[in-house]
Amino acid sequence: MAYPTDRTLYWRLDSTSGTQDGTVDTAGNSGTAAFESLAALIAYVVSTDADLTGQGPLTLITTQTGRETPSLALDFSGITTTASDYLVVEAQGDARNNGVSYENDANCYQVQRAGYAWQGGTGYYRVKGIEMSGTSSSGYGAFDEIPTHGAGSSDIRFDECLFTCTSATALSNYCVHANGSITFTFTNCLVLANGHRAADMRSSTTTVDHCGFITANTYAAMVDTGVTVTNSYAISSAAGGEDWYQAANGSSTNNASLDNSCDPSTNAVDIVASTNEFNGYTAVPSTADLTLKDSLLNEAGTGSEAVDITGSARTGTADIGPFNFAAAGGGLSIPVAYHHYNRNLQ
Repeated sequence: MAYPTDRTLYWRLDSTSGTQDGTVDTAGNSGTAAFESLAALIAYVVSTDADLTGQGPLTLITTQTGRETPSLALDFSGITTTASDYLVVEAQGDARNNGVSYENDANCYQVQRAGYAWQGGTGYYRVKGIEMSGTSSSGYGAFDEIPTHGAGSSDIRFDECLFTCTSATALSNYCVHANGSITFTFTNCLVLANGHRAADMRSSTTTVDHCGFITANTYAAMVDTGVTVTNSYAISSAAGGEDWYQAANGSSTNNASLDNSCDPSTNAVDIVASTNEFNGYTAVPSTADLTLKDSLLNEAGTGSEAVDITGSARTGTADIGPFNFAAAGGGLSIPVAYHHYNRNLQ
């Protein structure tokens, strides 16, 4: 086994290429320096010890802001994982996503491509605090995971992540394509799809909680009987667009839409106007501010998710969506350090 005893490896975009081993969060080009990119770190894992079976989780961490533009979509399909021996990929500290796109404020780590930024590969992996961005004005979004990318069982989890598409061109493709016989969990995630349709989660076994799906296209969130959705909103601003394209299953509850399409979700909230709910409503990543006003979405949720997309504690009755409402003058508290914080994903 080539990995350190704490099974944690680092990458930093301010590091330089060389012979790093990733064991410390220090920039450099040799020895114990962090890898210069997530793509380089994945390649190292694949070439060094790609079978995690029986070894426990392997955690990959960055603490550096910046944009990574890999030549190919980030893909873990060369790494063997199990339900107990999974891969964790996390941005911490200044690098973690706080619900605002890198396009708006370069305050996070972002992976961006003109093709899909992230295609993971089926298996067992968990991602926290990262923005995935697609810039294509044709057939690609930010994230695409379908069974053809790998075989076998899966448990893929995203927490406090942002998925963005920058093109305003009206497309029939999805910013998030989580479709097929795969098990997904999306918690505290936001999709800013711009001209893309926001998310297709049909034919999968998917759990969605405290998420938001925003698009200027016709469909915000496409779900079916395999998808359980709670405390989430979907909004299409296109003329004749549909927020929730199909009904989620009967266990879905406390969701919101602009077009009264939440049924059969119980305790559904019909948003009067998107501009009444958010501080800067738009599907455009470069200007969007989806933090909540004192609105219908506040205290309309259920459950006890501990934090929101910024890492701020959720207090009182749950709000709908990835952001917890902060009263005027209260602001959002962004945690300073998230080193080894990913344990709540396990």
